[in-house]
Amino acid sequence: MGFGAKPRHVDGRAGVSRQTLHRWPAEDPAFIAEYDQARREIAEAVSQSLRVLSVESVRVLERALTDPGTPAAVKVRAALEVLKMTAAPPNGPTDAGDVWAEVTKRDRKRNMAEMLAGN
Repeated sequence: MGFGAKPRHVDGRAGVSRQTLHRWPAEDPAFIAEYDQARREIAEAVSQSLRVLSVESVRVLERALTDPGTPAAVKVRAALEVLKMTAAPPNGPTDAGDVWAEVTKRDRKRNMAEMLAGN
């Protein structure tokens, strides 16, 4: 099922009943795991695109802030926005042991999802 697609629009194309399409997202662990994985991949792709754009955005702001022709009021507003949007430090673990524990936990979840999916 495509993201945002209504079950009534995909049930015939998927070759399953509308009831099945409603049941899978609520009850089928393999479907839920795959659906969540796809959503994570989409979110990561969007996040990566935003990171690329943010680098260029910083360059644009830098040019505006250092250009003598930019009015002072514009510089102040731009500087304030930059300060508001300053990236927070990562909230993940900084200890290798803690990272290892999280990776192990993530791998166990992935393996469980694959087992449930029959892979």
